[in-house]
Amino acid sequence: MKDISVIIPACNAAASIALTIASLASEADLIEEILVIDDGSTDDTGGVAEQAGRLSGLPVRVRRVERFHAGAARNSGLDMAVADWLYFIDADDLHRTGGLRSLLRKGHEHDATDIVIGAYVRRIEGIDRLIDAPAGYGPSRLENASNYLIDKCQTINMGGALIRRRAIGAVRFPESVHYEEDTLFWARLLTQASIDKVTTSVLTYHASRARADDRLTVLSANRFFAWRKALRQLGAAHIDDKVLRRREALLAIKIGRVLYLRGNFGKADRFLKIAWPLPKDGRTRWRFWRYRLRLLFSRGSVARQSRKA
Repeated sequence: MKDISVIIPACNAAASIALTIASLASEADLIEEILVIDDGSTDDTGGVAEQAGRLSGLPVRVRRVERFHAGAARNSGLDMAVADWLYFIDADDLHRTGGLRSLLRKGHEHDATDIVIGAYVRRIEGIDRLIDAPAGYGPSRLENASNYLIDKCQTINMGGALIRRRAIGAVRFPESVHYEEDTLFWARLLTQASIDKVTTSVLTYHASRARADDRLTVLSANRFFAWRKALRQLGAAHIDDKVLRRREALLAIKIGRVLYLRGNFGKADRFLKIAWPLPKDGRTRWRFWRYRLRLLFSRGSVARQSRKA
C-alpha cells in the first residue's frame, strides 16, 4: 500500500536533487507522491526533478513557489500531501535503501505511534559518521519537547523520521526564521506526538559546517531576534519559560562562538552578553566561560598590539 507522501523543499538544487529522488526508487511501492517544492530556483530544479521521477518510476509532482524559506516550502508541501504518513527529506541528502520500509513497519506496529525515528549517517567532507537512533525520549510528551530543546535528546534529522499526518494537526514550520525552523517544529510537534524508533540507518545527511555557520553570522542580530520571537511562541504549547530561555542561551553562545572564531569580537561580545543572564546547565556554563575568557584575552591582545603600533 502506498502510504507515504515525500516532501522535498528545493532551491537551486538541480545539481543534487536527481540523486535524492533516485535514492527513493527502491521504495516506490510505498510512495504515494513525491512533492518537490521548488522555492524560487533560478536553475532547472523543477525540470531535473521531473526527469528524475520519470527515470526512477516515481510519482514526482513539482510545485513552484517563491517563499524563500525552507520552513515555508515544507509547509506548502505539508498542505498538499494526501498520504497517511509524511517523510521530509532535503534536496541534497540521500535516502538509504530500506529506510522507509523499516520506519513504516515500526509505525504500523502500534496505532498510537505518531513519529518513528531512525538512525542516520552524517557526511562531512566525504567522511561518514553513523548517528544512533535518537535516545532519551520517554512517555511524557511535554518532557520530550522540553528535553529536545535543551539537547537532552538526540537530534531528529528531517530525513530521518516518518510522521503520521493526523498527528500534525495545525503544527507548522515557522516561516520567519533563517535557522532552527526544524528544531522549533519538532519541539512543538513533540508536545502532542508519541515516538517510536528503529535502529536502522535511513538517511545520509550531507552537512556543511561553513554553510551552517554562515546562516548564523549573516544579519546576526536581526535573525536572532526573529528566531527568539518564534521560540517564545512555544510557550503557548505549555513549554516552560525556563526551558525556552535555556535554548536561547545555547544559540546565543553558539553564535558568539562562530563570530569569535571569525574575528568579529564586538558582535561576539554582544551575543555572550545576551547569554549572560540566561539559565544554563553545567556544560552550557562551561561553553560560555570558555569563549568569554577567550574573547577577553583576544581583545586585550589586539589592544596591546594597537598601542605598540
